[in-house]
This record gives sequence, C-alpha cells and structure tokens, in this order.
Amino acid sequence: MIGRWQRWVAEKGGNFWVCLAYAAVVGLLLWTVAQFYIPGKGLSYLIAFGASQEESRLSKIRNLDYYVSKGSEGYDAQYYVQIAMDPSLCNQALKRAVDSLPYRGRRILFAATAYVFGLGEPARILQAFALQNVITWLLLAALLLHWFPPRSWDNFFRWAGVMACSGVCLSFRNALFDGPSLLMIAFGVYLLEKGRPWWSTAAFAFGGLGKETNLLGSAALLPSSLKAEPRQWGLAVVRGLLTALPLALWVLYIVVTVNGRAGDAGARNFDWPFFAYVRKWREIADSLPEVSVVNAGPLWSLVMLVALTVQFLYLVLRPQWSQAWWRIGITYCGLMVFLGDAVWEGYPGAASRVLLPMTLAFNVLLPRGRRWWLVFLLGNATVFASWDLMKAPGRESYVVEGDTRLQFVAATGRSVRGSRGM
Repeated sequence: MIGRWQRWVAEKGGNFWVCLAYAAVVGLLLWTVAQFYIPGKGLSYLIAFGASQEESRLSKIRNLDYYVSKGSEGYDAQYYVQIAMDPSLCNQALKRAVDSLPYRGRRILFAATAYVFGLGEPARILQAFALQNVITWLLLAALLLHWFPPRSWDNFFRWAGVMACSGVCLSFRNALFDGPSLLMIAFGVYLLEKGRPWWSTAAFAFGGLGKETNLLGSAALLPSSLKAEPRQWGLAVVRGLLTALPLALWVLYIVVTVNGRAGDAGARNFDWPFFAYVRKWREIADSLPEVSVVNAGPLWSLVMLVALTVQFLYLVLRPQWSQAWWRIGITYCGLMVFLGDAVWEGYPGAASRVLLPMTLAFNVLLPRGRRWWLVFLLGNATVFASWDLMKAPGRESYVVEGDTRLQFVAATGRSVRGSRGM
C-alpha cells in the first residue's frame, strides 16, 4: 500500500515522506484544537475573556455559556467578538463594551465574516469567531504549497517555519486577526504571480478591512523594476489608491456612526525609530537572570527578538526589488522600526505576529544551500517557543472532604473521584 502511494506522489512530483511530514504537522494542529475544546463552552477559551470586563460586556455575550479567565483583564479578541455581534456598529452598548470602538471597529472584515458564518445567532457567532483562525491556518497551509511544494525537506522546513512560528501560534491561541491577515496578503501575492494584478488589488483591498497594516502588503503591486516606464508607475499608484479605498470608506462610516476619532492609532503602538526595540532588549537583559523552568518568558522573548532581527537584517542587506515578497518584506521592516512599547512588551510580545509577512518573505527569499542553514535556524527560532504558547487549558477539579466513611460509589461497587471540567 505504501509503495503504491509513494509511486503516486512521485508521479505528481512530490516526495512521499516529505508529504507525510506536512500531513503530520496539520494533524498535530487539529489535535491541538481538540485540546482547547471545552464541553458546553466550545472553543471560547481561545477568545480570552477576562473576568474584569464582565460587567461592561454585551448582554448577547453574557447570556451565553463561555470560558472566562478569573482575575484577568482578558485580551483583544474579547472586544472584536463583541463587534462581531453587530458589525454595523450601531449598537450603542458597544461604546461601553469595547475599549476603543473607533480603533477596533476599523478591523471589521473578520468580525463580519464571523457574523455571516454564525448566521447572526450569538452562540454560533462566538464559536465561528474562535474557529476562523483554525480554518484560515488550514487554508494558509495549502496556499503556501505554491512557494514550498512538498518536494524536498528544505521546502518542508521553510513551510513549517511559517506555519509553526510564534506569530502564527499567538494569532491562533488568542483568536486574533494576524493569521487570517497573512492569508489575505499571501493570496494577493499568489494572484499577482499568476498574472492577475487587478484581482490581486482586490485581495489587498479586502485585507485592509481586516487590519490596517495589511495595506503594506500592496507594496507587491509596485513595478518589478525601479526603471519601469511611467505608465507602470501610474498603474501602481491607481492600484494602491484602490486598495486603500474600502478602508477609507469604512473609516468615514465609523466617523458618522460612532462619532469617534477614527484616526486613533492605538495606545503606544508606535514610537520613534528603534526606541521601543532597544527598550525591549534592555527589558530582556534585566530579566534573563530570573529565567527558570516556571518563568521561561524572558528566554522566549529573547528568541523572538533574535529571529526578527535576523529577518530584518537579511531583507535590508540583500535587496531584491524584482521579487514581490521582498517589496512586502522591506515594507514590514520599515514598520518594525517604528513599533512602540505596546507591541514589544510582554511575553513574548506581539511583534512576532504583527510582522508575520516579514517572516514569510524571509523564508521565501532566503537562498538554498548549507551555508544559509544557520541564518535559516536563527530566523525561524520562534518555532522552538511555540510548544509553550500552544499549551492546552487545564481542567478545574474539586476535592470533597468529610468523614472518610463517605464515598462516591459507582455501579461497579468501586469508589470514584468526582471532578468537574471548566
């Protein structure tokens, strides 16, 4: 049986054992997803609801059975899923429920898709929102075969370097938009490489509604030569304006509907060049002596910084303007320079997911050959931290104390221990 499959894969130009490795990674993800499922609460653990935000939360959410982290502020997805309950932003309660509705409301695409896939029903919307990252991860895994076909171990490691990096895992683990956004950008580049620039423009335009920084991906639409004719540069300007148009119209809608500052860039998201980046290095240097088995956060933050720095230096020092991925990668290098403390701080920090297109560009463009393996390993070092990020939730248990003569007795006559899942 295996021999027949090997021959079939070989006829398709692939390597059987490499294909098996791809399948194993996909299988591992699906197994991991299953570990996050909580009976009665579904995948709501991934949304990271914080108990401290419970009172301000929409009644559509409070009436549902979902997981809440006790003593926690929660994370960003808890705001976006509430927007998904009413993507029109007309529900006045959203202004109280969402920390910055004008800012978060700009990222409407994946909130709207959750509403559509959830058929407008709150319980289904909640689960659809959590499940989106899983679906987009699988779609991205398939799309990246365009650049990393299962023909060699080199392709597999590059593919896995993207699919299992900490940025993708953080997006999946917290139901954020960075993973789905990378899919939109990669799809735009795929269409461009297939000779469909206008369809590519549409993909980048829709991606901008998922996250504003996704518009940086439209750098791929620039002419492949700096010496291109004026007409080509003119077309690039037109396409660039078209990619920004949907977001611009939506921002105008927010100004009218929410009556808020649509220009809000998010607290401390940006800073002077490299200021926050240097502060992150100092923070890690101060905390490294405290690293232990139970406190590995500073170590993983160091790994993230090393990986992003290697990617940055490679793209800056080896210009390849003719490559669409380099034009995207160098644009995200520029973004990295100006990132603020809110993106760098914490364990391991949001920068690895914000700069995911830079990671993918690095893996696509890095030359093949043994002399580049060290650069490859350093640039993809965050993969080694992913196992820690993807730990499944524990289960709450209870101990019943009392007279030792009292026991729970099963039908078999044996004593049993009672426990209750989260």
